[in-house]
Amino acid sequence: MTEESTSSPGNTPKRSRRTRSGKTLACPHDSCSEVFARPCDLRKHEKKHTRPYGCELCPRRFYQQRDLDKHCRTHYGGPLWPCPFDGCDKKFTVDDNLVRHIKRTHGQVVKKSSLTPSMETSSGITLSDHGSPSFGSKA
Repeated sequence: MTEESTSSPGNTPKRSRRTRSGKTLACPHDSCSEVFARPCDLRKHEKKHTRPYGCELCPRRFYQQRDLDKHCRTHYGGPLWPCPFDGCDKKFTVDDNLVRHIKRTHGQVVKKSSLTPSMETSSGITLSDHGSPSFGSKA
């Protein structure tokens, strides 16, 4: 495979690979200058423009199902991830947001595997309530 340099107005030149036939595949959207060597990479990229996965509770849309699932936890609840630093009372519904907070606010890099969610959820139900016989029953 050979490489070629491509550029578009207002953008710096990019390096892209050519397909075995020597062709590159450009994104068809007017405002995008991305170029791909493989059709599967172009199809995956096109989802960024269409964002096929939409939230049922708000207008947000996502190009991957996992991003929608993560977003839905902000509506439906889930475990809260408290900041482990003394004096910091921040809590997050998504563990990635806690990791970013610790890096930006406390200047430390942590692995998600070292974090522990609290027994409290954003919907106000504790995780220990979830397993009780009366959980989910209508009183």
